[in-house]
Amino acid sequence: HAPALVHVAREREAQGDLSGAAEALETLGRATRSVEVSVQALFRAALLWRDKVKDNARALAAMREVLAREFRHPHAFTMALDLLREMGDTSGELELLEQRAGAGVEEADKGEMVKMYVRAAEIAEKMGDPQRAWAQWRTVINLDPERESALRALVRLARNASDWTAAADAMIRLAKVTTDSNERIELLFGLGEIFDQHIPDPRRADAAYRRVLAFSPRDARTLQRLAELYARTSEPAKEADMLQSLAAVLTPGAERQGVLLRLARIAQDNLGDLDRAYAALEAARRDSPLDLTILRLLTRVMEKRGDIPPMHAMLDRAATDVRKQAEQDLGETAPLEQLSEILSLRGRRDGARIVAAVAVALGKASEAIRALAEHGAVRGVGANALDPSALELLAPPAITVSLREMLGRS
Repeated sequence: HAPALVHVAREREAQGDLSGAAEALETLGRATRSVEVSVQALFRAALLWRDKVKDNARALAAMREVLAREFRHPHAFTMALDLLREMGDTSGELELLEQRAGAGVEEADKGEMVKMYVRAAEIAEKMGDPQRAWAQWRTVINLDPERESALRALVRLARNASDWTAAADAMIRLAKVTTDSNERIELLFGLGEIFDQHIPDPRRADAAYRRVLAFSPRDARTLQRLAELYARTSEPAKEADMLQSLAAVLTPGAERQGVLLRLARIAQDNLGDLDRAYAALEAARRDSPLDLTILRLLTRVMEKRGDIPPMHAMLDRAATDVRKQAEQDLGETAPLEQLSEILSLRGRRDGARIVAAVAVALGKASEAIRALAEHGAVRGVGANALDPSALELLAPPAITVSLREMLGRS
């Protein structure tokens, strides 16, 4: 019956019955035992439906029959994809692309196939189907192992799914091929995070963070992460090195001060290195010359080092600076409390108690300083409070020499 059906199709097409011609070709394609004849007839029918009758649905149905018989048909697959796109059937497009992926790829059309699998992966992601997207992106990578867009997609999908092993694999591969230095740094830092926090492997975390520093030696967050890593792995020498590098890149402020204090503690307690502890505390003191915590710690370290004269000079300078602040406004008690503490560190206990008495008299002293001079008086001092050395310590410029003498006589 094949010749008869071919004749019928030609006659109907000649008479303008394009739908009838297409149907005759479809009947031929389904009836014949010859795959070649079947494919030719169905493909011709699909062209009539698409180009002449303008019925994309019938054209797509015929094209699917072609693909069912010969999936590697040179034109049917592309035409079916085009029809699905025109019809807005992304789900059908993805299904067809997945079927094509399962049929394998010839070397000659690999480039074109990569584009199709990329399209399939993008559709799957837009549809909110990460598993199907992952499969398609993996196919892309199998065909083009260094395709950056596919590797980035795998990183994104794996991280979103908390699949840290897969994420690390994709990030390593992407870091090797990307030409963007900033991206490479972010990838290496991300690898460090994965091996630091998600797949605990201190050795690999160390290696990843160290590679970040090879590209960006002043990366503060990486220095911080390495310091924390070495703290957990009980490697104080390495921790101290990272903290020292971190302090060098931070600007003066609370964060840098915390880093320097931590470095000093490790240097003194874990490494027994008083010189390094001193250097860290001295750097902190230069940032905050009147910080009592720093002055206390630095005084102890200098005592252990035997640096007594320099220690006294440092505390005397601090006392002078604080006294200037107190002179500007005696109603402000904080400088007086600081001065009392500094004088205590200096070993001048009487001076500390006199300053405490002034603070108590102003009515704003803390409990700690009040204990030095209860009720605002220093027991046993009396008129000696007007001793020149005491006045030199406490009296503001407004108290002239003559006024001091008058107060003394009274």
